[in-house]
Amino acid sequence: MSRRDDVAAHTDSGASNDLAGTMPDAGHEASELAPDATAANPMEPPATLLVKLGSALVHAQELTEPGAHHLDLEAFKGLCADPEVVAWLEAMGALALLPVKRSA
Repeated sequence: MSRRDDVAAHTDSGASNDLAGTMPDAGHEASELAPDATAANPMEPPATLLVKLGSALVHAQELTEPGAHHLDLEAFKGLCADPEVVAWLEAMGALALLPVKRSA
């Protein structure tokens, strides 16, 4: 039996393949729903947040290198202000898992 036949047999067997409970409602962006999910369990961040955090690190690295570009600073500031990132930082701070900002 091929992989395609196996998948077809599984889905035809009455097994539920309903993902409605895990997908965002139609008309809502994933980033609109993500802060609540992030705050619920900051130790298991969604992929969207991991991409944003990784991007922030790359831009921060670029800023510390000779010939840094002002667009890296603007991108970094934008990522720091992103609602999903802010919610995650707050949730991790509440668990005392991040350093406290000196300017706070």
